[in-house]
Amino acid sequence: MLRYVFDSKVQKPFYRVRVAGQTSLVGLSFTPSLINSILMRVRHANRKLERLEFDLSYDAGFGQPILRAFRKLMRFIRDAIDDRDFYRMKSLHYEKLKGARSHQRSMRLNDQFRLIVELELDGEGKRIVIVGIEDYH
Repeated sequence: MLRYVFDSKVQKPFYRVRVAGQTSLVGLSFTPSLINSILMRVRHANRKLERLEFDLSYDAGFGQPILRAFRKLMRFIRDAIDDRDFYRMKSLHYEKLKGARSHQRSMRLNDQFRLIVELELDGEGKRIVIVGIEDYH
């Protein structure tokens, strides 16, 4: 995982890099294109989902626990290096769907709701597409 931190002792921003269980601080010699190639890129399938992530006053008809879980999961997704990070976090129950939806995957928000995503490949690598929030019961 790559997380932005600010070191108050030296007054410089750093990126905290976690690879294979090892954590180290790396100075900001990263270029934006390099950072984009390291972190998981995200695209929303519709404006409602994008607004749900960034507009704190918008609830799209979901309750506060779902909104909190969705925004927390989106932070994790944006910090992920690739989809293997999702498999490593067992509580997400990240799994490939079956049948007509075999191109999609789901992540657990709570016991009842799942975040449905798709993976895209392009010239810059993998991108995760946020498709929707679904009630599984």
